[in-house]
Amino acid sequence: MTSTSESSTHSPVETVAVVAHGRVDVREAVEDWPKMHEKAVSIAESLDADELPVGESEVEEARELLEWLADEHFTFLGFREYKLERQGDDELLRAIPGTA
Repeated sequence: MTSTSESSTHSPVETVAVVAHGRVDVREAVEDWPKMHEKAVSIAESLDADELPVGESEVEEARELLEWLADEHFTFLGFREYKLERQGDDELLRAIPGTA
């Protein structure tokens, strides 16, 4: 078995750059976590079976999942909104710009 240092193809300078980039990703996730957490809570609170094409039990299940996730059972690392679009008989999800 080889160690990580023996199998690494990165120079010390490249390694520092990779670690620095990783720190940026972690900082962004930590700073964005409250916004993502609040979005999950907000979505859970706004789910309304009267406005959705599914039954009340499915809406309640989705609400319970979002509440469970927001109760610190999940680490939010990213968030993106999608719009459901229809093209003929197909349904597609399209990412909404600026929500990643």
